[in-house]
Amino acid sequence: ASARMQFAADVTPRRFCSAEAARPPGRSQAATASAWSWAAPSWSDIYYNRCMAWRGDELFKLTKILSLDLMDTLDRLRNDAGDQPTRRNFVRIFCSQVEAFAYSTKQMLADMSQFPFVNLTPHEVLILREEAYEIRDNGELKLKGDKFVPIRTNLKFIAKTCSKAFSIPYELDTTGPGWSALDQTFDVRNRLVHPKAFQEMFVTDDELKRAWTAQEWFQKLHLSLWTLIDAGLKGTKP
Repeated sequence: ASARMQFAADVTPRRFCSAEAARPPGRSQAATASAWSWAAPSWSDIYYNRCMAWRGDELFKLTKILSLDLMDTLDRLRNDAGDQPTRRNFVRIFCSQVEAFAYSTKQMLADMSQFPFVNLTPHEVLILREEAYEIRDNGELKLKGDKFVPIRTNLKFIAKTCSKAFSIPYELDTTGPGWSALDQTFDVRNRLVHPKAFQEMFVTDDELKRAWTAQEWFQKLHLSLWTLIDAGLKGTKP
């Protein structure tokens, strides 16, 4: 597993306190905890399995499946760029990949809020968990139903939350062609999964090009945000 996942799996509040007690002067809390976590064997697996709702292995399996599907679709497009079923699959799989990244990153951040150096409020954690509660007439709490959040709003929230959580400046690029292409590609995906006429099932050349642009933009976003999280956990700068 990568450093960012291994740290999230290994460190515990008790271990962090032990590492904090031995922290050299001038060294950040995150850097101390991160370095110490690599050498700590014992009962981290128990904490990981019982206390953390987010599962790194599940994320890896999910992203692996979607990545392999996307690679297979790209190979098919290279052989026959005009094949409509392959074009539709490319748009649908890519959008699923973006949504999987958004959800999994939110769950990861929510679990990391347990670390004392991660700056998140309880309200922000609830939003990351995609949970909201209301009080019933009998005084009991009730979990509200899922509320749809557009992907563009989700990504903005994730970017701002990552920056705040680790006190590392980050600005999401929403002015370039990639952001616009992503928005339009999701419109195409929505049209494909909720068609009203047979013409809506066709992905045009321009729509395919925009999907390519969106996919390239997303890969950069993915890398930059996870690099930020990794740096925040290590107490370094990306």
